[in-house]
Amino acid sequence: MKRAIKQWVLVFAALFFALQVTIEIAALDNLRQGRLDAQKLEVGRRVFEQNCAICHGPLGDGRGMAGMMVRTKPRDFRPGIFKFRSTPTGSLPTD
Repeated sequence: MKRAIKQWVLVFAALFFALQVTIEIAALDNLRQGRLDAQKLEVGRRVFEQNCAICHGPLGDGRGMAGMMVRTKPRDFRPGIFKFRSTPTGSLPTD
C-alpha cells in the first residue's frame, strides 16, 4: 500500500515537473523574441511555488522539504542542464 502511494506521488511530481518545464520553455522562447512581461513571470513563479518548490526548493536548488522523502534526489534547476532534450548540448531547448 505504501509503495503504491509513493509511486503515485512520484507520478504526480513528474507531471508537475513536465508542466514547469513546458512553462520554462515557453518563457525562454518569449524572452528570445522580446515578449516576456512581468505578468508571465509572476504566473511562472506561482506555478513553481505551488507545484515544484516543495521538492526542488524555493531557489530551484533541489533542497526542498519533501526532496528527502523521494528515492531520486530532486534536480537542481539553477545550472539550466536538462536531462531530457532534443537539442545539442549547450543550446537552449525548443518548443
